[in-house]
Amino acid sequence: IYRDSADTPDGTPLPRSEVPAGSGDATAVPARRRRTGGLRAWAHRTHLFLDPGWVRLADAIRTLVAVTVAVVIVVPIANAMGGAGTHAAVFAGLVALFAAPLTMGAGSGPHRWAGVIAIVPAVVGIAIGLLVPRNPVWTVVVLALVAALAAWVRRFGPRIGGLGQLMFVVYYFTLLLGEGPTDAAGLLVAAGVGLVTTALVNLVPGPDARRLIDGGLGEVYERVALLLDTTIDIVSTGRRDRRLTNIRQGEQQQLQRATTTVTGQLGSHVGGITSARAHTLRLRVFDVQLAAENMVNLLP
Repeated sequence: IYRDSADTPDGTPLPRSEVPAGSGDATAVPARRRRTGGLRAWAHRTHLFLDPGWVRLADAIRTLVAVTVAVVIVVPIANAMGGAGTHAAVFAGLVALFAAPLTMGAGSGPHRWAGVIAIVPAVVGIAIGLLVPRNPVWTVVVLALVAALAAWVRRFGPRIGGLGQLMFVVYYFTLLLGEGPTDAAGLLVAAGVGLVTTALVNLVPGPDARRLIDGGLGEVYERVALLLDTTIDIVSTGRRDRRLTNIRQGEQQQLQRATTTVTGQLGSHVGGITSARAHTLRLRVFDVQLAAENMVNLLP
C-alpha cells in the first residue's frame, strides 16, 4: 500500500480490493529487502530501532550548528559591549540548545511562530533572575515556583512545556552566572542571538517525511521478525522459560511502540501519499500488530 505496487516487499500479491490506485507507477517506493545476517544487517537493524529515517541525527546536527554559531557570534558582541564573553557564550549556547526543540519542524503549520514566541519565556526568565532579591530564602522560594510552573505547563503539550523549560533554564543560569541588573542588555542580546540562530538553522530542510515513514515501517518489519523468532524459540523448547518469556514481553512492547509511532506519523499529511492510502496503511499496520499479538496469545 505504501509502496504503491500490487505486491508486498516479499512478492506476495495483494488482494484486488487492496491494490492501490495507480499501482505500478514509476514513482513507487522501492521494495525493502530484509537483511538477515552479518555486521551490515546488525547496523541496519540498530539504526531502524534507534533512529528510523535519521530524524534524530539531523535534529542533533542542526542543534549543534545553532549552538556553535550562536557562541561564535555573541562573543565578539559581548566583548564590544564590555561584558564577559564567557558568560555571554554560555548563555547564548544554552538558549539555542533549549530553544531548538521548539523550532525544529515548526517552519510551517500552526507551530510556525514557536521560534518567535520563545523570546517571551526567555525575557521573563531574565527579568525574574535580575529583579528578585538575592537572599537564600527568596532564591529557594522563587526557584521552586518557577520549576513548578515549568512542570505544570507541560500538561498543554511538548511545545508549551518546552517554553516553560526554557524559562526555568534562563532563570537558573542567570542566578548561576551571578548576573545583575547592569548586565540586562548583554543577557537580552545573548538570548536574542541564541533564538535567532536556532530559527535560521531551522530553515534548513530536514529529512523527507516519506523517508521517516519508510524507516518506521522498516522498524515494524524488524520488530515483527524478532517477535516471531522469540516465539519460535519458546515453542521449540517445549517448556516455560522465564528468560524467553521476558524477552517476548519486551519485544511485544517495542512492537506496540513502533506501530504507535508510525500510525501517529501517518495521521498528518505526508508528501506523495494520499489521505486514503495513509488511512489504509494505518489500518494494515494495526492489523499486523493485532495478528502478532493474537499469535503470541495462543501460547500456553
